[in-house]
Amino acid sequence: RLVALIPLDDAIARSVSGSWWFDVAFFPLDEGNDDAAGDQGAEEDTTSAVVSSDGGINFTLDGDKLVGDQIWPEWTADDEGLLSRSLVVWFRVVVDVVDLGSGEPIEGASLLALLRTSPKNVWRDFTLSRYELGTHIWGILAGLGLFFLIGYGLALAVATTMILSINRSVKRLSSGAIEVDRGNLDYRVPVKRRDQLGDLARSFNQMTGSVQSMLSDVAEKERLAQELELAREIQESLLPARHLEVGPLTVRATFQPAAEVGGDYFDVFPLSEERLVVAIGDVAGHGLSTGLLMASLKSSVAALIYEGYAGKDLIERVNRLLVEHGKSRTMVTLSVIEIDLAEDRLRLANAGHPPAFLVTPEGGAEELMAGSLPLGTRLCRPAVLERPFPVGSVLLAYSDGLVEAASADGEPFGYDRLTNVLSESADLPGSALTAVILDKLSGFTTGSDLADDLTLLVVERNA
Repeated sequence: RLVALIPLDDAIARSVSGSWWFDVAFFPLDEGNDDAAGDQGAEEDTTSAVVSSDGGINFTLDGDKLVGDQIWPEWTADDEGLLSRSLVVWFRVVVDVVDLGSGEPIEGASLLALLRTSPKNVWRDFTLSRYELGTHIWGILAGLGLFFLIGYGLALAVATTMILSINRSVKRLSSGAIEVDRGNLDYRVPVKRRDQLGDLARSFNQMTGSVQSMLSDVAEKERLAQELELAREIQESLLPARHLEVGPLTVRATFQPAAEVGGDYFDVFPLSEERLVVAIGDVAGHGLSTGLLMASLKSSVAALIYEGYAGKDLIERVNRLLVEHGKSRTMVTLSVIEIDLAEDRLRLANAGHPPAFLVTPEGGAEELMAGSLPLGTRLCRPAVLERPFPVGSVLLAYSDGLVEAASADGEPFGYDRLTNVLSESADLPGSALTAVILDKLSGFTTGSDLADDLTLLVVERNA
């Protein structure tokens, strides 16, 4: 048990209250009841506190009960507000109260300590504590500062690493762009990342490959264009003059090449003043190989005609050459027409070529049908026919590019439309007839490009 050697009285309380963050007051505590407290107050002029049986505390002065404002003077606050409002707590001082005069403990008596403070005073003492709380706070702040400094250093190191890595990736992309600009399309950017920059490098490599492929395609197209131009030049050089006079016969030829080089062929052989042979054919396909085959066909026909072959024999001989010496089974149509003025006759031998038309002086237009398989197969059997060819007659031979020319809706010009045009214009001379056919064709196709070469051959007998 502890014994209080210092009197816990008002003087001590005022001394403590003046130097700490709280006010304190000490009261003798009677363990009795309210009545006992009243009797004691009547005998002695003193202030005391009595703890009642229900746990409450009553303060008395000379037997009169006191309220909180009478225990202390009014609370002096620096400012108004909740944090400056006074709070009062109490606790029992567990010591024996000793009478200093006699040195004997006072039986049945103890002390009650009242403590008055405010949240603002508590905080002020905490921040200005003499128990080195401020030092601890500064230590905490220093620790936090060191922690954030280390974190900042780590973040700076990571950021520097990322910046250097990004810079290297950008330099690789820049080097790739420079190489591509120099024309080195085989260059590829090394891909070492799996982020957006890595995706960009992969996209750059794909773009370079696409450009390389595109340039290869462009070069191939240029090569094909040059090849087609060469084939067109070969084709044009092998065709005869567009206008030719052979005695009383006038030959007019019209040739319109398609966008791609085809295999249209025609030739005129004036064998004498009274004998003329015209040949017209078409090699299947387009391009340089077709043009070369057409040139070979022209040479073969010309050589055989000058050797004396004619009509069916001529076509059979040409077919034999194609079958025996041709490396490919390309189909070739051919029509050979011989005009004999001495006999006023027209003789036609045909192998798969579109039928010619004969316009007579009486104004009729006859389709010279002579069906047969084209050249290039052993099954080809040329068809022949013979017709009168008096003065004023007009022969019209053409390639399939005329009847297959299509309108904007895809409808072909067709044989029926050609027959109608010839029937309506049968009384016209050869030159005018050619102009009418081409005008009707142009109006029908509305200026569209031809899908195939167009050849129109007109032979007119004037006398």
